[in-house]
Amino acid sequence: MVRDNINGGLISLSREIIKIKSRADSDTCVLFNSEDTACAIYEDRPVQCRAMKCWDTSEIVRLYRQDQLSRTELFSEIPWVMELIGSHETRCGCEKIRELIAGRESGDSSAGEALSALIAFDSSLREVVREKDARAGQILDLLFGRPLCKTIPHQFGISSQATIKKR
Repeated sequence: MVRDNINGGLISLSREIIKIKSRADSDTCVLFNSEDTACAIYEDRPVQCRAMKCWDTSEIVRLYRQDQLSRTELFSEIPWVMELIGSHETRCGCEKIRELIAGRESGDSSAGEALSALIAFDSSLREVVREKDARAGQILDLLFGRPLCKTIPHQFGISSQATIKKR
């Protein structure tokens, strides 16, 4: 699930895209300088940013239709990273989360427990990566997406881990 820069809201994509990281507390780009109300890397900004014009979205729409860089292309030469990304996607993919949330909503208590287990797995995996490689620890959101403890409440409206476990 990603924020739709054209129409707003969250959408599911059929393919992976890599976006510039947002601030932890908002959807604002981490490179936005609030004091100057300007981009901190404006002269060297990525192509997506160069194409984004709030008054004319045709260029960014054109770019979205093109092939985009994926984690596979970035990390294919680092087998242990690819293995971890694959494991995380298999266990914690968006479809799995949606399935568990639907089960939870229909009263299946085991689905809530499974969501809690996914959050714990995601957190533990991130900690293992930090311990194994400090550099990889700095790009955890790129490797695995935002932490599930933040993603699930933000994208699915479940307010806390306690809410996930008990309805």
